[in-house]
Amino acid sequence: MPKSTVAQDEWAHRWRYRLDAQQTTILASEFLTLVYLFSKDEDEAGPTDPGQSLDNSQGHCSGHSGQAAGQGNMTDGNASFLRAARAGNLEKVLEYLKGSTDINTSNATDGNASFLRAARAGNLEKVLEYLKGSTDINTSNANGLNALHLASKEGHVNIVTELLKRGANVDAATKKGNTALHIASLAGQEEIVKILVQHGAKVNVQSQKGNTALHIASLAGQEEIVKILVQHGAKVNVQSQDGFTPLAVALQQGHSEVVEVLLENDTRGKVKLPALHIAAKKDDTKAAALLLQNDHNVDGVSKSGFTPLHIAAHYGNTNVGTLLIQKGADLNFKARVGGSTVKYCGEEC
Repeated sequence: MPKSTVAQDEWAHRWRYRLDAQQTTILASEFLTLVYLFSKDEDEAGPTDPGQSLDNSQGHCSGHSGQAAGQGNMTDGNASFLRAARAGNLEKVLEYLKGSTDINTSNATDGNASFLRAARAGNLEKVLEYLKGSTDINTSNANGLNALHLASKEGHVNIVTELLKRGANVDAATKKGNTALHIASLAGQEEIVKILVQHGAKVNVQSQKGNTALHIASLAGQEEIVKILVQHGAKVNVQSQDGFTPLAVALQQGHSEVVEVLLENDTRGKVKLPALHIAAKKDDTKAAALLLQNDHNVDGVSKSGFTPLHIAAHYGNTNVGTLLIQKGADLNFKARVGGSTVKYCGEEC
């Protein structure tokens, strides 16, 4: 995982196409906090959704044990530290860590916390010892992170395999709706992703903000994981609540290799369309806007002689069609097969 300073440089360079400056600040701060905490082995560093504020209410363990996540062993400082981490406040996180705050502090009860720490640390012997007792394999901390989530994040293949063999819920979600597949995808754990999908993980599960594992992998630039997810049926055109597809996310971050994988998959072996044409075909206004801001030709012609506006008109995609016209698309541009864009648009234009 790169150092936080490197991540800051990446965000400063790549985020210039984000349409909403306020959302940029929120998402960037959350991502940088994740980068820092991932590098420091923090339990609470599961993927967070852009712009989602911290729920200050205390959660409960999600396993069959029904035990509540206790607060008795938590100081006010630790609680504030966790709130800062979840809110994406990197400055506050660093401030607490300069003091006496334990970076491995947890909201879980002592017994469950020890089990979760063992899973995160890769201590298979300890994990099995707890499971021989009364510990529920699906127990989680206040944020809904369970042993499978933590072991997946850290890439502990032996523990992930053992947990799944013993009945761990492969699709168990955190309080924000992220599964082990989301978490492994963000952390770049390629082998873990393979194991999870082999054990039936649902690749198109969406978090509370509508992000799939493919969104997360595209955000993080995990090309190989994107390939695995697509091969196992991940939908490349699914939109988050904010209307972003994995393609739009990859374009935002400048992950050209991921963009190429997504575009190749979209064509399914047929004649490949340019990126802007595909955005027009899918009525993906977010991706189209980003491509146009990145100097893609609004009247670029495909091998078949069609412009993006021809494509949008043919599929009746008036959202992208309107955007293309606003950006100066030529309504009178004639396709090679004959007929101007107006002919293809009919009354829609």
